[in-house]
Amino acid sequence: MIGKMRILIYLALLPLFLSSCKNPGDIQWENISVSDLNGQAVDLSQYKGKRLLVNLWATWCGPCRAEMPSMEVARAGLEDHDFVFIALSDEPWDRIQSFKESHNYGFEFLRLNDPLKSLGIFSIPQTYIIDSKGNVVKAINGSIDWGSKESLSFLQSVP
Repeated sequence: MIGKMRILIYLALLPLFLSSCKNPGDIQWENISVSDLNGQAVDLSQYKGKRLLVNLWATWCGPCRAEMPSMEVARAGLEDHDFVFIALSDEPWDRIQSFKESHNYGFEFLRLNDPLKSLGIFSIPQTYIIDSKGNVVKAINGSIDWGSKESLSFLQSVP
């Protein structure tokens, strides 16, 4: 009986999980208010013309932390390809800074000044791949192996 109840609950919640990755066209990236870890405002237009991997994450999120080593592999492999990796969290600056200091990742750690839910994002990690023209070419809900051949090949193909 408990097994059947779990299945029913899972089926009832499935649409929520499947729709939790915000439609990339709905996020107005240029209107998002972010700061660096010193509290200084960052104008996202400074990344115009660059390819971006924007990862929405939190220090308390196990899957978020688990995918970061492979993100670092990808970042290092794409250093010469005009790709910027941004780790974006809505947590307090000191918590993000502490995490950054305890890990050797070369991402740009930025703080979202409004809650993730204000963007319509209710699950993390979520990653958006943005081409050099500012178009979201892929939205990924959940963690993946960024260092895999497939992921690296995809990232290299982003215009």
